[in-house]
Amino acid sequence: MSEALVIPKVVGDILPAFKAENDLIVESAPVFDGVKLEAKPLYAMTSISLELLESSGIV
Repeated sequence: MSEALVIPKVVGDILPAFKAENDLIVESAPVFDGVKLEAKPLYAMTSISLELLESSGIV
């Protein structure tokens, strides 16, 4: 198995605010967390008739 991949996720937004002319702009910062992604095998199997394969032109 490969290592996990952690991608950022925003959990707290910045805070917009109205301001009067010549007022200072107040800075706000977003809050981040991580989402861990791990690769896992995924399998599937199905049945198909010989007649369907033959009519498809694959066989």
